[in-house]
Amino acid sequence: MANTSNTPAGRAARSTAGAAASNMGPAAARRTGPGAKQRIRQWGRNGGKGARGQDGGKGGRGRPPPQVPRPRQRRRPGEAALAEIRTMQKSTELIISKAAMSRLIREICQSSLGRKPEEDLRWTSPAIAAVHTAGEDYMTKIFESTNRLAIHAKHVTINHKEMQLAQKLCDE
Repeated sequence: MANTSNTPAGRAARSTAGAAASNMGPAAARRTGPGAKQRIRQWGRNGGKGARGQDGGKGGRGRPPPQVPRPRQRRRPGEAALAEIRTMQKSTELIISKAAMSRLIREICQSSLGRKPEEDLRWTSPAIAAVHTAGEDYMTKIFESTNRLAIHAKHVTINHKEMQLAQKLCDE
């Protein structure tokens, strides 16, 4: 009996002996156990990763890449604005940022009291949040009234006179 275990021919014969029986390659010979053949059929030869070619690994199922990029879907004028209005009407969050409103509140407070900028008043965060909410509610009410007045005057765009009239009506 010849010792062929260490020769290159012996190694090749040993690695392909188990694979020849299943005809699945050397990696398939290592898969043993009760469901080995089922796993081989399910995954294929390379572990279920599919063919890796120029089609991005889709195995010939995908479309070829587009030659020219498609133009973006264009919306009609005003369609994006109406979609934004709908999303804002559904939400309950405040529109003006907290930092900007905080600066505005501090500035108005300092100017109304006649203080110097270095004599800053201290505000708690709930107080600023309350003034922020009240201010946005008031502005929303004014804009709604102004819009109603513009519709009553049979035009779409609001103007300065309607805004002043809405403020007078809301203050009363």
